[in-house]
Amino acid sequence: MAATQQGEWKLDINVLDGKNLKNTEWIGKQDPFVELVYGSNKFRTRVLRHGGVNPVFNKKFVALVIAGCQEISVEVRNDHSLYDNLIGRGTVLLDKVLACGYDDRCWPLQTKKGEDAGALRLILHTRKVARRSPSAQTEHQSKVALIGSALKKLVKGKNKASENKGEGEEGEGEEEEEEEEDEEEEDEDDDDDDDEIEFDF
Repeated sequence: MAATQQGEWKLDINVLDGKNLKNTEWIGKQDPFVELVYGSNKFRTRVLRHGGVNPVFNKKFVALVIAGCQEISVEVRNDHSLYDNLIGRGTVLLDKVLACGYDDRCWPLQTKKGEDAGALRLILHTRKVARRSPSAQTEHQSKVALIGSALKKLVKGKNKASENKGEGEEGEGEEEEEEEEDEEEEDEDDDDDDDEIEFDF
């Protein structure tokens, strides 16, 4: 893999577990978590409650391969500590994964004083990122525009149909009112006929 081809490869960083970490907790088990810095990328695992000295994180992060960046800085910290929560720090070298595409190793950690603080196991993997050609990208944008236009027409048609339906219902209501008025007029005429009684003498 050509490590100088920025943005064409992705780096998978899998933080697996800690091995014999320094115990910074006075009472009970420590609550460790891991912080990683790769170029301008910063990652952090969740806090593993009562993870102790052999925590299993199994957390994966993904970043674009950065040209010229040959290492990842890692720190393991204790979330439950009342003072300086650093358990240990170390440096993960990327020469092997950038050359071979895969690396599975335990990386040593040290305290601020340079004392042994255990180790952190990481699995690293690089993979090719498929890039779209300018023509393919233009075609994709055209398809998105066509779909958006079709959706607008569909919504507009539904709104128009709803309006027509509402007007039809209003028309039916007016016709019913006119029919009721006609019936009332007929009833009044019938009543007038009933009131007119002729007597033959």
